[in-house]
Amino acid sequence: MRAAVFLCVALLTVNVYGATAGAWTYNDISAWPTSYTDCTATSTAKQSPIDIPRTSLTNNYSTVTNIQTSLSAKSGLKIKNAGGKTQKVSGAWGTTTWSSKTYTMLQFHTHQPSEHSFDGMRYDMEMHFVHQNGTATDYLVLTALFNIGPTANKFLTDIKYASGSATTDAEVAISGSVNVWDVLGKIQGNGEYIHYSGSFTTPPCTEGVTFVIFRDNLTMSKAQWDGYVTSLPDVTFNYASVTGNHRPVNALNGRTINQTFGKLLNAKIVAASLMTIFALLFNM
Repeated sequence: MRAAVFLCVALLTVNVYGATAGAWTYNDISAWPTSYTDCTATSTAKQSPIDIPRTSLTNNYSTVTNIQTSLSAKSGLKIKNAGGKTQKVSGAWGTTTWSSKTYTMLQFHTHQPSEHSFDGMRYDMEMHFVHQNGTATDYLVLTALFNIGPTANKFLTDIKYASGSATTDAEVAISGSVNVWDVLGKIQGNGEYIHYSGSFTTPPCTEGVTFVIFRDNLTMSKAQWDGYVTSLPDVTFNYASVTGNHRPVNALNGRTINQTFGKLLNAKIVAASLMTIFALLFNM
């Protein structure tokens, strides 16, 4: 993590969140409230993203609160230039249970640099796995963080992260299958996560979004970061000045940021493991 740049892949997109493609841009963020009243930073607003103060989190280590998912690989997917503002992959990977409610995963997308920051510091990319509870205005976003490292990230390579179409709303086919667990299963080694109540980070800035942020980051290459920039020519990216397709952080306005002991568990992985064990025992 660097003081200058913490990239966030926010998965909120124009299709899921109701905004019309082209109706807003990252160059006119101050004008968002004019057309989208929920984007207004009132004293009671619960808007995202936020800066997360690591020394003043509300910690709950007295109990283990795991998050249950049922996710599997999907084929025949495409990566879409969503409104010229992000690269998005939609697919029916399965469900996640949070706070006794079941959410269906809809899509994942990314932001460079990050929207959330930690004590003012940003990662190089953040990926949001967006879920919805039925048809309600009740969303869950599982969040993965990436920093630039010496080698390319295989998952990003597989989804053509650095080679998406630069044409607004155009799609590029993804070869083979996409298993989101290849990311979600690798970002929770320390067995804890942060969560808080927020909003869409893009217009219409609808509230009722729970962000769950995992602290163990993955790595990506600088070439992958640069390729993503090329795929979104309408967004002004500058690595040094921390500009890109991200919204500035918002005031907490009395909200609690919780840090909880627990992991993300995948029922599909558990079932597959049990079947393997039974097969081995049966053949002994």
